[in-house]
Amino acid sequence: MGKHGCRQPRTNLSGAKKVRRSSEGGFGLTAGKMDHDGKSQPALDEAALSRLLVLAGPKDAAELMRRLIKDISQLAEGISASLLTQDRAAMHKHSHVLLAISGTIGAQRVYELAQALNKCAKDENCTEALPEALEVPSRLQGLIARLRGLADERGIRV
Repeated sequence: MGKHGCRQPRTNLSGAKKVRRSSEGGFGLTAGKMDHDGKSQPALDEAALSRLLVLAGPKDAAELMRRLIKDISQLAEGISASLLTQDRAAMHKHSHVLLAISGTIGAQRVYELAQALNKCAKDENCTEALPEALEVPSRLQGLIARLRGLADERGIRV
């Protein structure tokens, strides 16, 4: 075991492109990790996001949605690039930002995946959390699509 609970031996992250590509299309807008009873977790706790938008107020809610979509889009690009180039420092940086955002808006599965990415960023021997870390970019695309849909439903231009 590595120092962060990941199994040995050393793993090359360059397989990210292959794993991501094989997963495309497998993640719907509300697809999520299966609970013990076989039901899928939603990609987003819309009640948590709604509370956040109410706190922001009508004027700032639109800006908040635009910024969330922009920030998550940038994270998706940065995480994809860091996985392909095996840039662990960038993975670590992006995973911390993603932990904060996903936790705040109620994107529980993305939060769990960001934890896996963070674990792999800190341990070059990480294999146990690697499949979840490689799932992050696809999940972020689904989250972005869901946020855009919610913005549209609320009449917010993004």
